[in-house]
Amino acid sequence: MATRKEVKNRIASVKNVQTITRAFELVAAARLRRAEQRIDALRPYARELRKMTRQVAEAAGVEARNLPVLQEHEEQKTVGILLVTGDRGLAGSFNSQIIRSGVQLQRELAGEGKEVRFSVVGRRGVSPLTQYVRRQTLLPVQQAEVFGEGVEELTPDEEEDLDPELAEAHRKALWDYEPEPEELLGELIPEYAQLNVYRALLESTASEHGARMTAMRNAADNAKEVISDLTLEMNRVRQAEITQEILEVVAGAQGVS
Repeated sequence: MATRKEVKNRIASVKNVQTITRAFELVAAARLRRAEQRIDALRPYARELRKMTRQVAEAAGVEARNLPVLQEHEEQKTVGILLVTGDRGLAGSFNSQIIRSGVQLQRELAGEGKEVRFSVVGRRGVSPLTQYVRRQTLLPVQQAEVFGEGVEELTPDEEEDLDPELAEAHRKALWDYEPEPEELLGELIPEYAQLNVYRALLESTASEHGARMTAMRNAADNAKEVISDLTLEMNRVRQAEITQEILEVVAGAQGVS
C-alpha cells in the first residue's frame, strides 16, 4: 500500500493537470466564439454569391455549357479529396475521425476503379493519429450546392399565386449583366469554389475548438474523479497508519505490564 505522502503527491499532480485542462477549456471556448462570429459574418456574402451564380447560370442558358468548369465527363478517372484537419492535438477524436472518413472514401472510390488524390490542410492530416465529418461536393458545379443551398425562392403556393409572366419577372427582376452572362459565370464559379473552401476552413476551425473544449472538459471532470478516489485512498492510508500506531502503543503497554 502506498504511503500517505505518496498519495498526497499524486493528488497534487492530478490537481495540476486539472488546472491546466480547465485553462485549455476556457481558451478553446473563447476561440470557438470568435470562429463562430467569423462564420456568421461570412454567411450573407455566401448566400448572395450563391444566389447570383444561379441567376447568372439561368441567364446564360445553353451558352454556359461551353465553360470548361461546367462540362461533365462521362467517365471520371481521377477524384480529388480535400481533408481539412487541425494543426494541434488535445481535441479528442476530431482529427482521427476526419482521416478515417477520408480513408474510407478513398477505398470506396478505389473500388469503383477511380484514382484518388489527396490534398490536406492542417499538420495533423499527415499523421495516422462528438464531431461529425461532412462531405461536400465542390466540383463539378452541377453536383455542388451552388444551384440550391441558401437561394431564396418562392414556395410552390407563392408561385401559384403569381401569373406566369410575374413568376418569370420575379426570377429575372432587376438584373442587367455586363459582361455577358456566360462570361460573368466564368468569373463567379471560381469565386464560389474559393468561398466554399474558405467556409470549410472556418467551419473546421470552429469544430476543432469545440472538440478541444469538450475533450478538455472531460479531462478535467476525469481528474476530479481521480482526486476524489485518491482522497478516499489517502484517508484509508491515514486510518491504517493510526490503527497501526494504536496497536503498537497497546503492544508496548502490554509488554511493560
